[in-house]
Amino acid sequence: MINKETKPGQRILKAVSKLFDYQGYNATGVNQIVQESGYQH
Repeated sequence: MINKETKPGQRILKAVSKLFDYQGYNATGVNQIVQESGYQH
């Protein structure tokens, strides 16, 4: 999981980059991005 002190937008972009690199665009879901980034609203 990504550091919670980073701004939410930056955390999401880092998570997307990591997941797309690891699994590819088509295999990555929104729920995975949310979980990896630690996003909470």
